[in-house]
Amino acid sequence: MERLLLYILLLLVGYAHAQDLGELRWQNRVILLFGDAKTEGYLEQNRLFENNQKALDDRDVLIWKGTDQIRKELQLHKDFKGIVLVGKDGSVKLKKRFTVRPKTIWARIDGMPMRRAELAKRKH
Repeated sequence: MERLLLYILLLLVGYAHAQDLGELRWQNRVILLFGDAKTEGYLEQNRLFENNQKALDDRDVLIWKGTDQIRKELQLHKDFKGIVLVGKDGSVKLKKRFTVRPKTIWARIDGMPMRRAELAKRKH
């Protein structure tokens, strides 16, 4: 339960700072969650991420609740409920409705040229 509360707190902190994705450009990838935080799909997505924190950290991924402002910036339909993966370059790399398995997201990230360069740099 404490872990869940900590995770929710992190989401709220991310929400408070999510007004400008540009501040994270070239530093972090961001997974934005859009939808009602009380729905089963949203909750299940959170659980999946909570169980994969090491993989998120390894890939420099932050999880934020999407805001109306970001929804407009990304030109998402008002009824979209799902995740949007924003790359370090600031562009949308993946947009899928809930629930998205982490391995789908990891595969997309690991196929990105910037991620491959990060992995190659670690080997040297």
